[in-house]
Amino acid sequence: MHPQAPGQQPCQGGKHSTVSPVRPRARDLPAQDRDRDVAEHAGDPAADTRRAGTLSQTAERRAQKAVAVTFFLLAPYTAIDAIHSLVTAEHAKTSWLGIGLSIASLIVMPLPGTAKKRIGARLDSRATIGEGVQNMLCAYLTAAVLAGLLANTWFGLWWADPVIALGIAALAVHEGREAWEGEDDDDD
Repeated sequence: MHPQAPGQQPCQGGKHSTVSPVRPRARDLPAQDRDRDVAEHAGDPAADTRRAGTLSQTAERRAQKAVAVTFFLLAPYTAIDAIHSLVTAEHAKTSWLGIGLSIASLIVMPLPGTAKKRIGARLDSRATIGEGVQNMLCAYLTAAVLAGLLANTWFGLWWADPVIALGIAALAVHEGREAWEGEDDDDD
């Protein structure tokens, strides 16, 4: 180990660094120091910002636009598939496994959606909120699939699923536009 010079303190591996009046970022600390740092400054917004690093507005906006693009890609895919099913009178076959998976997805999908929206609001991250909205849109799509499967199975309404899917495609365009423009939509 090297002798310690004035104004320096030992770091991992016996190396030295100049002592800085600025606290190190959490990711620069060894694990045990990072845990202590987090515990000592829990709830301190300034410490939270230092731990998270500075969020670049450019990166946030870029991520938000990427979320919007995924909505815009989902909308035509869903609409084209729905129109194809309506034009060709394609009847979905009943699958009890599919119905069971749809029910499970409908129960699970809103959980990460609402969590991401809540976390995004706390972080002031429209991109994270947009991801939460995407999860909710997946839950809506799952509900549409389930409604279509059940309507077809119980009542022979083969066209219900594609008609509902067209509504979901319109919702995807709406959400994509909001994500692209960066609008707040707190009622989701």
